[in-house]
Amino acid sequence: MVPFKSTVSIPKIKILEEEFNFGDISYGNSGIQRMTLRNQSSLITTLIMDLRETSDRVGIEGIVNIQKVQPTNEELGLKPEEKPKQADVLLDEEEIFMKLDRHPDEVKTKSGDDFDDFEHSEDEDEEDYEDISESKIYQIKVAPKSKLYFDITYSPKAFDNYDFLLPITIKGYHSINDLERFIKCSGK
Repeated sequence: MVPFKSTVSIPKIKILEEEFNFGDISYGNSGIQRMTLRNQSSLITTLIMDLRETSDRVGIEGIVNIQKVQPTNEELGLKPEEKPKQADVLLDEEEIFMKLDRHPDEVKTKSGDDFDDFEHSEDEDEEDYEDISESKIYQIKVAPKSKLYFDITYSPKAFDNYDFLLPITIKGYHSINDLERFIKCSGK
């Protein structure tokens, strides 16, 4: 018998804010709140945020959006004149935050193989895929031992109240407690 040893590493990532409560926002206006993702592990962690409307999130499509932002020196704990340090593992800006044409769990298979890189063969029916510019599914990669900052925007399109979990998961896994945050907002 040959000795065998393995190690499993699970990302330790969290959203620092406890919830996103936009309160009452008048129809035609927008509210913005900052979201901070902190990856405490030594692994690049890939997250999926699905902002499409579902039975759990009726009416949210188009009213909640996300955009990556550069942090201020104050948010980084730096003096105004200081320059931020580069992360140990540099990711291309395009790798950090990108739209997907479909959720990874919904990717079609061909002969039982998953298309992990979301590449499509030329003979596939293009009508099966969403227009990427209209997609509400985002992939977010967070470098090891780093933080990313995003603005979550709420723009009411109806006079309604919303209270739902932010739909963010670790790719290939599921949601964890440190990523479960509520969005609360009301259109007036």
